[in-house]
Amino acid sequence: MAAILVVGGAVLLSGFLRTALDTTLLLADLAGIDAGWADIRPPASRRAIDYETQAGTRQADLYLTADTAGAGLVLVPGAAPGGRDDPRLVTLATALARSGFAVLVPDIESLRELRLSPATADEIAAAAVQLADLDVLPAGAGLGIGALSVAAGP
Repeated sequence: MAAILVVGGAVLLSGFLRTALDTTLLLADLAGIDAGWADIRPPASRRAIDYETQAGTRQADLYLTADTAGAGLVLVPGAAPGGRDDPRLVTLATALARSGFAVLVPDIESLRELRLSPATADEIAAAAVQLADLDVLPAGAGLGIGALSVAAGP
């Protein structure tokens, strides 16, 4: 019985420590600092893809690692002329991918032009459908949408 408790406790502790390490490394990435120890997370790649909306074909960037993603995230840029190429957004998307997400960053023209449009919500929804259809997530994986700045409105 004692052995079961020790093994069970070690498994729970290792899961907690792994989550704490992943969180610390993610925060270090976002702060632009070296965490001071070995980073065990895989590197992320970024590739452009096309997806269909009601208004036609749109582009997005997909961020993945060689590991299977645990969940999907559509990361919607805020109102910024750089759109999906804004260096701050690229840093965030890369860090999230290295932390276990498949991240899709759609290029939404109205947000790059610093204006909101009713079609913006349709483009965000189409990006979420595209991410779900890409076959980069395991069955039953969660999928969410994160938006920055005024993009949270649509």
